Amino acid sequence: MRVSGRADGYDPATNVLEEVKTFRGSLTAIAPNHSALHWAQLKVYGWLMCQSRALPHITLSLVYFDVVDQTEHPMNEDWSAADLQVFFDALCARFLVWAQSEQGHRRIRDAALQALEFPQLPFRPGQRDLAGGVYKACVQSRTLLVQAPTGIGKTIGTMFPALRAMPERGIDKLFFLTAKTPGRGVALEALHTVRGAHRGLALRVLELVAKDKSCEHKDKACHGQPCPLAQGFYDRLPQARRSAVQRGWLDQQSLRTVALEHAVCPYYLGHEMVRWADVVVGDYNYYFDRSAMLYGLTQLNGWRVSVLVDEAHNLYSRACSMYSADLSRAETAAVRAELPGVLRRPADEVLNQWDVLVMEVQRSEPVQAWSLLKEPPEAWLRSLQRFNSAVGEYLNDHAADAPGAWLPFFFKTLAFATLAEGFGEHSLCEFNLATRTVTGTASARASQFELLADGDESAMGAW
Repeated sequence: MRVSGRADGYDPATNVLEEVKTFRGSLTAIAPNHSALHWAQLKVYGWLMCQSRALPHITLSLVYFDVVDQTEHPMNEDWSAADLQVFFDALCARFLVWAQSEQGHRRIRDAALQALEFPQLPFRPGQRDLAGGVYKACVQSRTLLVQAPTGIGKTIGTMFPALRAMPERGIDKLFFLTAKTPGRGVALEALHTVRGAHRGLALRVLELVAKDKSCEHKDKACHGQPCPLAQGFYDRLPQARRSAVQRGWLDQQSLRTVALEHAVCPYYLGHEMVRWADVVVGDYNYYFDRSAMLYGLTQLNGWRVSVLVDEAHNLYSRACSMYSADLSRAETAAVRAELPGVLRRPADEVLNQWDVLVMEVQRSEPVQAWSLLKEPPEAWLRSLQRFNSAVGEYLNDHAADAPGAWLPFFFKTLAFATLAEGFGEHSLCEFNLATRTVTGTASARASQFELLADGDESAMGAW
């Protein structure tokens, strides 16, 4: 087991080791579990430094840096090398128990998958060719696009060979992605059939469900103060995770049962169990969206994954919406009245920049109701980014307050700003002075920004 890291600073003259964390808003708003994680990281660095330099003790300095007013807030603690080693060894021991358990599960799982036999013999017409093509594509890391008639048994005909290929290719996880809820049900039914035909199959299956369908307290804000399932979540998570791993089959109902037995949030328990699952069934957006969790975890952990996309013809329109954003001046003006007082000035800046854009277009000769811009207008975009920053600081300072009806608008401005940051040759930016709605088509490779304007109905959009 190799442990390494890089702390942010060390002063040999004073024997002070620093770790810097940035924050916005109030220092007291930093959650205790986040602070504990920061100290744990710094203590590991402290032991590594003591060990490498034969130091009997060291001063650890956790420096919180306010990115808004550019001020430092250091917190110092003196530690002996012996105490840091005790802390470090305890962490390693806990990790090794997990790692050894996962290695054991992986060996049993792969041995069972290598012995899999197709559970619904005889094959239906065309089903053997389908399964063979999927197996070869998974083993050879190739893309395969399949079109097959209804009734051929496409789901189990692709799920089975993908599972069978996992030990051959060293695949860590299989993601089955669907566009609609019924698709998840069909996938789970196929997995249930495979598991039923091979009793004792060590295969952990997880169904991911949207937050609004998983929430047990829809009347409460989703954080630790008002929600009883968020309070102490990380204290109860290890036991809940252990129970979930033992259960193995974690569809929506099973996951909810485990979560409520341990008084944790079913939605976030599901997110945690992605790291422990072998097969994950969920919506397209979990892998293909701009902030996709499954894709992000795959990149972060270096997982080898197979991705099965059910009814892939639906992915085109979904991708267009995932990599699109739209804003209108009318909705900005309407939301302004709902904003807290401190956020109205940043909103006014956005509205003022919109008026500037409208005047510039109206002064042009000839006046174009619709035009294609080289890039999102810089001044307008800067005002939008300042608005997003102000709202982010406000939400950080008022975490206990229930957010207003304007929160969805904030999500739209964040999405638009994120797309704008990645603007390039693959992107389009439009300005429309006449229409009041976003219309148009999108390329699978293009992100499209649209500015719509008609007096108070001007708008900017992207897809």
